[in-house]
Amino acid sequence: MFNGHNLGVSPNSIFWISELISSQYDSMKTVVISRAGGAFQLYKTNLYKAFPNTVQFIDDSTGFLLAGPASYTPVNYLLKTSNGGQSWNPVFTSSNDSIMEFHALPSGTIYILQHSGTVSKGISWGSSWSTQTPVPSGSHNSIHFMTDSTGYAAGDLGRLYKTIDFANTWTMESDTTTCSINRIYTFGNVAYYVDARLNVYKNGPLVAGLNELKLQMPVKVYPNPASDEIIVNIPFNCCAKGVIQIYNATGMLVLTLPYTQNQTSVNLTDLPQGMYLVRVVDEKGIGSTQIIKR
Repeated sequence: MFNGHNLGVSPNSIFWISELISSQYDSMKTVVISRAGGAFQLYKTNLYKAFPNTVQFIDDSTGFLLAGPASYTPVNYLLKTSNGGQSWNPVFTSSNDSIMEFHALPSGTIYILQHSGTVSKGISWGSSWSTQTPVPSGSHNSIHFMTDSTGYAAGDLGRLYKTIDFANTWTMESDTTTCSINRIYTFGNVAYYVDARLNVYKNGPLVAGLNELKLQMPVKVYPNPASDEIIVNIPFNCCAKGVIQIYNATGMLVLTLPYTQNQTSVNLTDLPQGMYLVRVVDEKGIGSTQIIKR
């Protein structure tokens, strides 16, 4: 299976959403297709305006995208193509509750998340639909499934929810951010999600964020490789008060300690050998570096 949101990728084609402006007051979101070999094809319809970042293709022929009507009425659709984007037809319609995201799986199962948390499940590429259990607590933005039964959903309250029974029940997996979660990605059994501050989380712990660019100097750690102890050297232009966090190779937070000076020793005796991420967090930003414990 090949899919994407900013790009829809199939074995021989790349699909994306483009804006075609036909007059000063009118614009049409169109599907642009790049075929293998460099040929381009452009398909559009006067009935629908495609939403950006919402195209997903299963193969060269079958794909889906979110769209609204050209008439600007408060309705949105999940559209399906079976001929590589030459024509599109609605397989799901929502009148009062915006479709925020969908995810189509190789089996033909499709999950749709609406703003209120309502989850709909389609089978046979959307030939029939059932309403599943809503995602709890507030408005929601993103849904992504690893398998037909196991997936994640999240939204404005910064909580990541997980289901393992086809969206019949949801449990809170993580609440490590208070910002809105805008996008979820899954790789194997791991879920990554991005919040409104562009911080990236991995089933809970913070992995990286654009705030890391705020530091003017890198964090220095020595010795590296280390055995029982490391010295963390924080640049003098940073605040002399913050926290040092150490994550193992799976993204789990294994050690946290505060610092109040620019040079701090950290005892690694209780940690097994392996690779670790050392992160320094203060009110001015975040810095990080990798170490190896022998």
